[in-house]
This record gives sequence, structure tokens and C-alpha cells, in this order.
Amino acid sequence: MPVPDFQTLMLPVLKAFANGEVPLSEVRERNAAALGDPGG
Repeated sequence: MPVPDFQTLMLPVLKAFANGEVPLSEVRERNAAALGDPGG
């Protein structure tokens, strides 16, 4: 799996925080899912 560029990596993070306060662990899980990490 290639290393994603900055915008691809940060977009799911910014979307998660746009909805208000979110635990960092949940942001990590969402980001992994958005990037297609099978390990989650």
C-alpha cells in the first residue's frame, strides 16, 4: 500500500472533527476505514 498524500490522509480526520468533539480512537478507526486498511 503506498503512503497517502497529506490531503488524502487528513480529509477523514477533518470530517470527523467537523461534527464536534470526537474521541481520537474513533478518528483513527474512521481514518483507517477510509483509507482501506483491512486491519481497521
